Amino acid sequence: MNLASSVKKHFELIISFVAVAMAIAAVVVAFYETRLMREQAKLSVKPSVWLETNSQTNNQDDDNGGEFEFVISNRGLGPASLEYISVQQNGAYLRNWQEWLTHVPLESADEESILGVDYRAVPRKYVLPADAELRVFSIRAPSDFIRRISSASDHYELTICACSFYKECWISKGLNTVPQTIDECRIDPTNHFQNK
Repeated sequence: MNLASSVKKHFELIISFVAVAMAIAAVVVAFYETRLMREQAKLSVKPSVWLETNSQTNNQDDDNGGEFEFVISNRGLGPASLEYISVQQNGAYLRNWQEWLTHVPLESADEESILGVDYRAVPRKYVLPADAELRVFSIRAPSDFIRRISSASDHYELTICACSFYKECWISKGLNTVPQTIDECRIDPTNHFQNK
């Protein structure tokens, strides 16, 4: 065996090793790129569901122009599947808005002064689009009554659980709280707020 054939043999072996290393690197890069694309796809449809209240009152106590409302908003990039809503007071689950109103401290004249109550049923798995709001409850009444309802809303634990189309779920406990990641939305069906 001469020197030229020995160098040629080693050169071919080195080229083979380099080709195998490049193939392995290409597979690793493709795998990493695919994982990044999946994460980007999930983020592109990630919802961010918040519970909020809005109230408008007039400074005069004898007016008829105040309004209070509960709003579910999706501040995320993708649609949210609303899995459940729950409302608790002192550890007891409330079933609907009528029951919630019975827990608000009312005076005898309050019920007669209510100008209107509107609420919207939100079925399980309701899809709330990105950058959308859903008014689930509103009441119109004199400003004094609206101020009492607004302060009473702080004494309830409102919870909403929502999922993305990728089955990633988030829960918001309380008003204006940042949604937290959760494995799944699970609640005893008897504790689900009927929102009607």
